[in-house]
Amino acid sequence: MQFKPTALFMETERGANVRIAKDVSIAAVFTVAFLVTGCAHGAHPFVQVQFCLKENERPLLMDLLRDVARREHMDFLDGSAELDAVAKRQREVTGIEIARLSPNISVSQTRKDGLSASVRNVGLPDQIFIGFSAPKELDSARGWAQSVVTRLEEHWMVVTVPDDEGATPLDCQRR
Repeated sequence: MQFKPTALFMETERGANVRIAKDVSIAAVFTVAFLVTGCAHGAHPFVQVQFCLKENERPLLMDLLRDVARREHMDFLDGSAELDAVAKRQREVTGIEIARLSPNISVSQTRKDGLSASVRNVGLPDQIFIGFSAPKELDSARGWAQSVVTRLEEHWMVVTVPDDEGATPLDCQRR
């Protein structure tokens, strides 16, 4: 066996490690997404929503998120390009086209008092997931989250994710 350091996997024979390479690629993208846009202070989201997004609606979503951050005096971090670069590099290294991982949206908004939102589509390019987090003592958090959801609902059909579940695939072809 020959170890290829840049490939992130052991190369034995052509195609033998395709499954491992794909898993490493997906894991790498998710890891970068978490590091770039994790919840503030490690807080679990108190509200989670998801909705379908068409490719031509991406600029509208990004403008809306920037506007929310500006109005709420929040830091706005867009890690989307970094995730796209990771996905591209993994395609180059593994030879596997993982189209469903790109283009990525990975944005975080964080205010000094701990109020935050993480916005992602990692793994589901046509579906957006948003988690709203805040310290427990921040009374205004639910009202803020609802105001953001209301703005989103002006453009998209937003679905609330139950507390005890994660995001599930939506049927975006029908929306």
